Amino acid sequence: QRHEGQVFALRNGDLAMICGIAPPVLALPHMLARLLGVAASDPAGTVTLWPLVEDAARLLAYAAERLADHAPAAPDPPDGPPPVSPRVIETILTALDRAGRPAGAAPGWTARGWIVLLDACRTAQAALRPLLQEIGFAAPALAAAAAAAAAALATDPCLSAHLAGQLDGRLLALLAAARGGGGVLDVTAPGRVPTLLALTPATLMGPDFAALARQAGAEGAPLTVAVGFAEACADAATFGAARRLAAELACRLVLDGVTFEALLLTRPWLLGTDLIRLDWSPLLPGLPAAEQARLGAALRAVGAARIVLRHAADEAALRWGLAHGIRRFQGPHVATMLAAARLGACPDAAACTLGQCAARGAATAPEGRHGCHRPSLLDSGAPAA
Repeated sequence: QRHEGQVFALRNGDLAMICGIAPPVLALPHMLARLLGVAASDPAGTVTLWPLVEDAARLLAYAAERLADHAPAAPDPPDGPPPVSPRVIETILTALDRAGRPAGAAPGWTARGWIVLLDACRTAQAALRPLLQEIGFAAPALAAAAAAAAAALATDPCLSAHLAGQLDGRLLALLAAARGGGGVLDVTAPGRVPTLLALTPATLMGPDFAALARQAGAEGAPLTVAVGFAEACADAATFGAARRLAAELACRLVLDGVTFEALLLTRPWLLGTDLIRLDWSPLLPGLPAAEQARLGAALRAVGAARIVLRHAADEAALRWGLAHGIRRFQGPHVATMLAAARLGACPDAAACTLGQCAARGAATAPEGRHGCHRPSLLDSGAPAA
């Protein structure tokens, strides 16, 4: 549109643009590589420029090939997963409520994750200190409640955000009911690692959260709340009010769902949260030098002490984070490291495997913790240094 052109989306996935030649058009390959983050050794190779005066024959040959694409024997199936019924959210919530009615809780529906501080030592060993335990609903359980929604929940951020808003109240009700009982969901239990909850800004502003936060704060266990970056940007006024309320309630605030692309294109640290959860991506170590430099500048603007590297799935994630001064991590590799530390200190470790200990550390229901003879070690995340 900027160059009086027209774009055609073709059946084979190509985009064909017909427009007048101008310097900005010649820069299109580089611009697309920057904006779309094309993971290719030669991003410019994804764009072909055919001036009509010199390359009319090539363009006509390409058009003939595409015309053949438009004569399928049968209609192509629609791209992506099948449409999800609007009732899928209702199905999940009904199953959750049914599971929770008999005992006042929902065994197997909630799970726990850990954010740790990795302190490098003088030896090859490393000290793991759990900083926060994150309690929320387990994605596999939600997907199992409505199998047709499994793919959509993983790929549709709008559906996931809508479901999160519906689940927040139920999570707060579970935690309020568990308070004082000493169980896994008791966020005020003595010696318990402080709790992180991922909530929508609207839930954070509600009376249920305020009541739980005040109770937890009065008992010396202040809560930490994570709010999605997209939600914070979509409704800046509500997020600003939520940030002020969190400060009044002595709750720390975490900005969630920040990707490295977001750090390259925006300045999320200006939202003023205590921590930022940066999503790990295997693309990070291989970014071009120019993007590495820009990303490094963004990380310095945030401050390494305010960054949690989330979804750390392997040692490569930890190595990258440590190389950039990051010491706070969360993800499957962290859970495995915590389990190894627990097994090294547990007198009953001979009866358990590493996988069993990691799974029990993530479980919040008695069924998931069955077989562990040291539940207090599970709830501490790791043995005391």
